[in-house]
Amino acid sequence: MGKFNSLEDKVIVIAGGAKNLGGLLSTTYAKDGAKLVIHYHDEKSLDDAKATLSKVEELGGEGTLFSGDLTKVSNVQALFQHAEETFGKVDIAINTVGKVLKKPISETTEEEFDSMADINAKSAYFFIKYAEKAMNDNAIAESTFKAVKTEFIYSNRFRTLDELNLQLSDYINWFNHHRIHGSLNYQTPVSYRLSTT
Repeated sequence: MGKFNSLEDKVIVIAGGAKNLGGLLSTTYAKDGAKLVIHYHDEKSLDDAKATLSKVEELGGEGTLFSGDLTKVSNVQALFQHAEETFGKVDIAINTVGKVLKKPISETTEEEFDSMADINAKSAYFFIKYAEKAMNDNAIAESTFKAVKTEFIYSNRFRTLDELNLQLSDYINWFNHHRIHGSLNYQTPVSYRLSTT
């Protein structure tokens, strides 16, 4: 697991935690007794957010919901404030929010590009900023959405949720034990953690 031997009572902020990959992570971590801060964008995903929260609680985890457009920096800041006000700390921050235009570049408008850049770059940048400020051990939080999506989600197809879950477990093991990270002095997360303890 890298940094933690257990997720019991660890506070995990998941941007986009109501559905898809974020929903899967929310329910997976709930099984380990984590406290989840489940972000969802707006009213369109409220039902998904409520369903995920119910499942988290059924699995023995605790959770809270937070709604907001993360392309607005004030909402990113408010997300982490909500986490700290609700649970008193933040241990882990994961950003699964992202947008891909499923159309040829030649048909992309400037407005569509700007929207995608705001979601994929601006919100991710400020997610890292406020995650770093909130992390209870002052660790640098690295936004994982880009790596996960480009290395894992977009390069694979999943026929079932079980298949996704199995392949995600393999990917997380690789990501923590084998993938070299420039932001961690060109070490794997596990090696970096061992070298700083």
